[in-house]
Amino acid sequence: MKYNKKQYYQNIKEQFIGASIQEVYYEVLNTFDESDTYLDWEISQNIHSIDMNIIFKLDNGKLIQLFWDSNFYCYGIGLEVLSHFEEKESIKLINVSENVKISGIIGYRISDILVSWDILESYDVDNKGHFDNTHIARNYVPTLWQILFNENINMWIATLEISDNKDPYHWADHLTVFFNRTEIVKYKLELENVISVNSVTK
Repeated sequence: MKYNKKQYYQNIKEQFIGASIQEVYYEVLNTFDESDTYLDWEISQNIHSIDMNIIFKLDNGKLIQLFWDSNFYCYGIGLEVLSHFEEKESIKLINVSENVKISGIIGYRISDILVSWDILESYDVDNKGHFDNTHIARNYVPTLWQILFNENINMWIATLEISDNKDPYHWADHLTVFFNRTEIVKYKLELENVISVNSVTK
């Protein structure tokens, strides 16, 4: 079911604001042997790269999954309330709650979430398969969340993929978690059109 920006903000606000995270799970593509430690998602201490989904277990018992979806055009950050963990073929579920950076957000209340919207222009295609430059649509897509906790703690989640040689790929079917504003600036993720979910009223 499609939802608009206001419904999107309200859903984020209802699920997260005032709650605390008790556990964090990453769902990653299971492409390794059982003996592997599955640490390919840890690019550095301040950057985690997840090829599928992030699941937060909150203090109210809810499981909230973050994933990339196409509600607002393509590769935006979506969220869904799960009833339980589901075993999926070719997907590895990893509890990362004891990671040094993740453990630093456990138990702290979420005070706000800032959503950054990127703009992607799209074009109509004529009956010969050519782009029609006379009809350009501007699509606003939520590509970055800044999650603010009490005690001045932050984390960022972006639909960004970082390659092996550290080049960034924006507009990706991938989620990357940052724990440092310096990295946000480095990968050019300081976007305009930033909205606080607390500013949205019913």
